[in-house]
Amino acid sequence: MRRLFLNATVSVVTFVSSILLSNFTRPGTKLAVPDFIEPSPVSTVLSTAPSADEMELREIYRQYGPAQNRHDTKFFERIEAEEFMLFSDGEKPLTRSEDIKAMNEAPLGDKYSLQLVDISFHGDGAVVRSEMTVVEHDGDVISWPTIDVWVKRNGHWQILSTTQLD
Repeated sequence: MRRLFLNATVSVVTFVSSILLSNFTRPGTKLAVPDFIEPSPVSTVLSTAPSADEMELREIYRQYGPAQNRHDTKFFERIEAEEFMLFSDGEKPLTRSEDIKAMNEAPLGDKYSLQLVDISFHGDGAVVRSEMTVVEHDGDVISWPTIDVWVKRNGHWQILSTTQLD
């Protein structure tokens, strides 16, 4: 029953995040906020100290780029759930093992960095928006927004899915 509730929660969080992000990324489109979400006043958001969960996720994101630069398989096996899926525009979704294999096949000269945009928590789940940037070995710079859906299991955060928007 707990797994069913977790799957349903992740599905709802992913759906709402997708709707919000699709409105956010379309130029000239006003961001539509559903009636059931009440925006927090900025002063309330700014006055609260980061939670332990937020600090933990921020630390993972701080380590993410350097781990990808050195092809740190153990890091990604730890933070990506077994059922992890990577979704990219117009490409076949990748499983955790396919994602790690693709990372290991990429040139070591590429330098990745990650900039957090925001983190929202939903019980034992979180949705994180970020901007991934890679400076390729030939000097080209490419950036794209990402959405990660996280779940906290046994006291540790793991990514269930990443959506990359090209």
